[in-house]
Amino acid sequence: MSTTKITEEHHNELYRAMVILENPSIAAKITHLIGKPIEKGLELLPASWHEKIGEVTRSALVKATDAAIFTMKDKPNAAPSNWWHKVGVAVSVVLEAFLDYQLWL
Repeated sequence: MSTTKITEEHHNELYRAMVILENPSIAAKITHLIGKPIEKGLELLPASWHEKIGEVTRSALVKATDAAIFTMKDKPNAAPSNWWHKVGVAVSVVLEAFLDYQLWL
């Protein structure tokens, strides 16, 4: 049986990670409080709706992941670029304004 020795610094990092994982942040607690009623509401929907919501959610997450990977550079230690982020924000603002306008027609 081999034993692995870790440095005191690594031990301290592991301890801090454990404390963070065992004590959720205020953001995680608020998210949980907001999400609970949404989960309860979703439970009231028909099963076919659950499947559709799952498909849409999965598709959105895959597209968001693809977009994030697309914007990554192959150059290590390169300075980050906010160009794609700015474009994404601009597109979402325009889309939201358009949809809000359509709702008021």
